[in-house]
Amino acid sequence: MAGQEVQPELFDQGTQPRQPQPIEKKEIPGLWCIKNYITTEKHDKLLAHVDEQPWLDDIKRRVQHYGFKYDYRARKVNYDMHIGELPGWLEELSKELYWEKYMPEVADQVIINEYLPGQGISAHIDCEPCFKDTIVSLSLGSNCVMNFTNKLDKARRIPIWLEPRSLIVMEGEARYKWLHSIPARVSDEWGGERYDRQRRVSLTFRKVIIGDSSMNNGPTRLRVTMPGGEVIECRIAADTVEAVIFKLGPKLVSSVDRENMLISRSQLSGSGRKYRKRGEWYISRDFQNEHKKELLERIAERLGISTMKVEIIPK
Repeated sequence: MAGQEVQPELFDQGTQPRQPQPIEKKEIPGLWCIKNYITTEKHDKLLAHVDEQPWLDDIKRRVQHYGFKYDYRARKVNYDMHIGELPGWLEELSKELYWEKYMPEVADQVIINEYLPGQGISAHIDCEPCFKDTIVSLSLGSNCVMNFTNKLDKARRIPIWLEPRSLIVMEGEARYKWLHSIPARVSDEWGGERYDRQRRVSLTFRKVIIGDSSMNNGPTRLRVTMPGGEVIECRIAADTVEAVIFKLGPKLVSSVDRENMLISRSQLSGSGRKYRKRGEWYISRDFQNEHKKELLERIAERLGISTMKVEIIPK
C-alpha cells in the first residue's frame, strides 16, 4: 500500500477517494490509516443500524458479535460459534473492504465494541490462531488515542489518533508484533490540546481461520444457478469458475475483470503466484472456494446480472 494526503472536502461532494496513509511506517510496518473513509451521512446511518441491534454486556463494555461469536476467555473460534451470515449492512462494508483491497478476503466475523468515557481495552494482539493476517477497524462517534506497544520492547510505545469515520488497517508486523490498546480515561491529549471523550463505537472486521475448505467439516465445491435456471456444478470449483465464465462470454468478462485471482495468459508473465491452468484462464491455487464465490459474484454484479446465484456446498 502507498498513499497520498486525503482531501476531506471531496467527501462532502459525494465522492470517496480511499487513499491509505501510512502511520509511522518506519516504526510500525503494516499499520495504515484512511481518514474520512466514509461520509458523515453513512457514519450516522451505520451508528443507527448498530443501535437498533441488541447488545451483550458479559464483559466490561457492551459488544455485538456477527458471523462468529468470539470466546474471550478461551480465546478461540470454531464452527459451534457460527451465529449466521453477516447482516446486509455489514456484508456490504465487508465486500467494499475486500474490493478496495484493504482486506485480502471478505470478512466473515465482525465485532462491535462500545466505549463510554472512562472505558478502554487492555494491550493485546487479536487471537492469532483464530483470525487471519489483516484486521480492519472503523471508528464511529468519538475521537480517541490508541497506543501501539512493541511486543518485545515495551518501552517502544506509539500513540495513534483515531478520528470518527477513519479506518485503521493492521497487517504483517503491525498485526503480530505490536500490541494495541485504548487507555481507560475520560479525555485525551493530542497536539497540545485536550479532548473530552464521548461515546465511541468501533466495527472490527476479521476473517476466521476455520473458514473456507473446513466448511461443514468437509471439502466443498461451487454451485452456480445461471439466470435462465441452468445449474453449473463441477467436481472441482475451478472448473465451475471456468464453465461460468464460458457461459457469460470470456471476452466480455476479460474486459471488466482484472482480479489477481483470475488472469489471462497474457497477464501471467511476471506473476509470483502459482496458477492452475483452466482453458484460457489461470486460477490461483492459493484462493479458496469462498474467494472463487466472491469473484463470480463480483463479475455478475459488474455485468449487471442480478439473478445469478453462487453457493458453496459440501461435496
